[in-house]
Amino acid sequence: MLRTILPLRKIMQSTATLIASLLILTSTALAEDLTTPAYTEYNTFLGGVNFLELSSTGSSNVNANVAVYNLEGALRGSISVTIPAGKQVDLDINSIVNTPDTYGLVKVTFNVSSTAKLRGRMATYSQNSNGSYSFAIAKELRNASRRRTYAISNSFDAEGRGYVAPNWLSITNLSSTNKTFTYRQYTPQGAIVRTSTVTLGSKQRRDIQAGHEDGEVVYLNEVEAPDSTTEYLSYITRYGTNSDPANFQNSPVYAIPLPTTTGTDGEQFTLISDREGDCWDQSNWLEVANTDTITRNVYLSFRRQDGSIASSTTMSIPAKNQFHFNATALLRLSGNRNKYGVARIFSDTGSKILMQSTVYTHSCNRSALQTAFTVPSLQPENFPISGSYNTFIDIHSRLFLLNTYRTTQSVTLALKHDGKEIYSNIFNFGAYQSQTLDLSDEATYSTAADTIGTLSAGPASIDNMIGFVVREHFANDATFDFAMPTPVQ
Repeated sequence: MLRTILPLRKIMQSTATLIASLLILTSTALAEDLTTPAYTEYNTFLGGVNFLELSSTGSSNVNANVAVYNLEGALRGSISVTIPAGKQVDLDINSIVNTPDTYGLVKVTFNVSSTAKLRGRMATYSQNSNGSYSFAIAKELRNASRRRTYAISNSFDAEGRGYVAPNWLSITNLSSTNKTFTYRQYTPQGAIVRTSTVTLGSKQRRDIQAGHEDGEVVYLNEVEAPDSTTEYLSYITRYGTNSDPANFQNSPVYAIPLPTTTGTDGEQFTLISDREGDCWDQSNWLEVANTDTITRNVYLSFRRQDGSIASSTTMSIPAKNQFHFNATALLRLSGNRNKYGVARIFSDTGSKILMQSTVYTHSCNRSALQTAFTVPSLQPENFPISGSYNTFIDIHSRLFLLNTYRTTQSVTLALKHDGKEIYSNIFNFGAYQSQTLDLSDEATYSTAADTIGTLSAGPASIDNMIGFVVREHFANDATFDFAMPTPVQ
C-alpha cells in the first residue's frame, strides 16, 4: 500500500517541504497520427525565440503550409515548406512575427496519407542578457479540441517561500465566427470556485488568470465550447520565480505549458526523475485527477528502472477530485536513490483520468529553484515510434525509453541526421524496464555539435513502448538552465 498518498487539502496544510514539491502536468491519450490542420502557439515575451520544428516521420515527403496569426486573429504571414521523409525542418517564427512581447497562433496545413506523416512542435527559448536561459518550452503540434477539456493549475512556490507562481489559461477560438466559451475552476475536492465566460473572434486568443489571484492554490480548470462543433486550442502555462511575484518578469526560472485534454481510460505511463548533480537535486510529485462526472477506480504503481514495483495502490477518485503523490519518496522506498522510474495508472473503461508528473530541480542547499519541467503521460504505442534530438547551444538530448509490456522485448534504435542514418543498435528491455541514453554523446551516437536529427525505435517483438527526449542545458557553473521534454511517439 502506498505510504505517501495525500489529498491536496492535507498537502496545502503541510510543511514548506511538502509545499515545495507540489507540481502540475498534463496527460495525453494514445497518440494518433495528426490530421490536417494542426496547431501550436508562439510567444515572444521575455525574449522568447520561437522555432517551429516539423518532422516527416513516414516514408514520403510532407508538404506543409504554415500560417501565423497575431493574438487578435489577424494573419501575420505564411510560408510553404517541404519536409523530406525522415528529416526535420526548423522554421524561425520570430522572423515572421517580427514583434517583441506578443503571442499568437500557428496553423499547419499539410498532406496526409498512409506514408506521409507529420510530427512537430513550437520550441521557445527565453534567453537572458548574460547568455543564460530563463527557460525553454515545447508546445507539440496538436489537433483542435472540442466540447470540454481540462488542465491543472498550481500557484504554489516550489521552494516554500510564499512566492506565488503565476498561472495563465489561454483560449484560442479556431472557428470561423465569434464563439463564447465557459471557464470553470474546481477545488481538489471537486467544488466549483468560479465560472466565467469569454467571447472570442475567429483565431483570437485571450489569456485569463488561472488561480494565482487567490494566492497559493491548486485548481482543476475546465474549458467548455458552446456546442459540439466549435473548435479551439487551450493551455495552462505555469511560471516559477526566485523572487517576489512583483518582479516576476525579471526573474522567471521555468515555464510549464499544459494543453487542456479530456483525460483518458486504460493504461497511462509517465516518467519519474530523481537525479542529482554537484549542486542540484530533483523532487518529483505526481498528480492524478478525475475529470469525469462520476467516481472512478484506479490502480497506480511506481516502478524502478529495472521494472520492479516500489509501491502500488488501488483507490477511488470522486468526480473532479485530485490526489497528489510524493513520487520521489515512493521511488526511494527501497532505501536507495533511483535516477529514474515510471508511474503507471490503470483506470475503468470509459474513465477520464489525468495523470501528471513534474520535476523540480533545486539548488543543493534548497535555497533556489534552477528549473522545472513537465512530462506528459502517454499510453502504450505501436511501433515504430519517432522523435528528434538537438545538440545546438550545447544541449544534451537525454532519451528515455520504457517497455510497457509484461515480457521482455527488443528494440532497434536508429538515429538520422539530414536523412542519413548515423547510428543503429538493438536494445533489450525486461518487463516494464526503462533505459536512458545521452544522445549528445558524439563518440557513441555520432551526433555532432550544433546539429538536429530524428530518431526512431522499431520492434523485434511486442509493440508496446513509450519514450521521451528531455533537452537539457547547463550554465557555466553546472547548474540547470532549462529542461525541455518532447515525446517520442
